Order: sequence, then C-alpha cells, then structure tokens
Amino acid sequence: MATQEYIDDLIIVIETAEDAESVTNQMVAAVLGFLNEHLKLVSQGKEVEAEEAARFSTYRPACR
Repeated sequence: MATQEYIDDLIIVIETAEDAESVTNQMVAAVLGFLNEHLKLVSQGKEVEAEEAARFSTYRPACR
C-alpha cells in the first residue's frame, strides 16, 4: 500500500511535470488508487472509526 508521503511526492511530480511523457500511467494510477481506497474507507466509516480508536487509545484518563 502506498503511503501518504509517497502519494504527496507523486502529486508534486505530476503537478510540476513539464516534459512530454514525464508522467507515467503508473504514477497517475498510484494516486487514483490511493484516493479510491481511502474514499471507500471513508464512505464505509472505517477510517473515521480507526482514527477515533487511535485517539481514544492515547487518551486514558486516570481511573480513581
């Protein structure tokens, strides 16, 4: 799976490309695949649940 940093770098390469054919189909597919995968998670609510679980696991009020 591609990381957010990898996708950010690819987007910069795609945005700043000046030479003909300097952006490959694989670069574009990687970005679209990443977006598609995360859109599916968001639409199913799984990404939000995972984020909330991570937040709650780091926040542990003192039990008294």
